Amino acid sequence: MRKLTFAAVLVASFSALAIQQTFTAMDSVDCAAGTTCTQLTSDGTLTLEFPNTSPLSGPTSSGFRVDAPYVDVSPTPAMAPTGKLDLSILVLTVNQSTTFNGSFYVGSVMLSTFDSATNTWKDVASWSMQAGRSRYILLNGSNLSQPKVTGVSKFRLTGINGTTAFTINMANTTTY
Repeated sequence: MRKLTFAAVLVASFSALAIQQTFTAMDSVDCAAGTTCTQLTSDGTLTLEFPNTSPLSGPTSSGFRVDAPYVDVSPTPAMAPTGKLDLSILVLTVNQSTTFNGSFYVGSVMLSTFDSATNTWKDVASWSMQAGRSRYILLNGSNLSQPKVTGVSKFRLTGINGTTAFTINMANTTTY
């Protein structure tokens, strides 16, 4: 029985690939479609899609800067044959915001997941932060601001509450 359990754990560990992305180096951007641009992570594991805006979103020394209303993140077919991923950790920074609370500028980022069955986006959680500060988010399902995100085909990060630019500093995902 122990051999069978060990074999099942071994197979499960090879069928899922945990990835920690910092998004500081990526393949060249493709805006051929006109309104939407795509960019692959340099290791070919994730695809980022975002509106074609000026200035253009892209990698920086601290992560992927989103100079657009949103960015969609999905696994590449080569890395996730089922097209599914789990999201366990995010680190975000609000870079620019139009909302001033009297002391400093604040902004928010909304996390949404895509439901393939209904072809709709579902808002899952949002986080507010001071512009220029990072927010480490552990998505472990322990409360509403830390929902568990598993088995999604893609997730969307959207700037809300005055946020006009934000950076995805780091994300832990598991593709399968």
